[in-house]
Amino acid sequence: MPFGPILTQPMKFIKFNDSLEEEEKIDYFKITNSSNNRVGLKIDVSSTDRIQIDVKVCCLDVNGSIKIRVGTKIFDLDNNAQDFTVKSRLQTV
Repeated sequence: MPFGPILTQPMKFIKFNDSLEEEEKIDYFKITNSSNNRVGLKIDVSSTDRIQIDVKVCCLDVNGSIKIRVGTKIFDLDNNAQDFTVKSRLQTV
C-alpha cells in the first residue's frame, strides 16, 4: 500500500546554517501528513552539537501537522577547524 505525500513548509528544501555572528538563531519548519494513513517520522540531525530540534520522533494523523523548532548555535571557527597533516612514508625496495 503506497503512502501519500508528506509536505514540508518551506516546500522545496529545508536548510539551516549555523550562525556566524549571533549566539543562537531560531527557525521553524512545518511537516504535514497529507496522506490517507497515519505516519511516523524520525528526524536525524547531522551536527547535534550545533543544531538542536525540539521534536525528533512523532506520529502524524491523517491531515495532521507539526511545527518543529530548530536552534542553531554559533559556529566557532577556532574550535571547529582542525589542521590535518597527512604523513606518508616512502619505502625503497
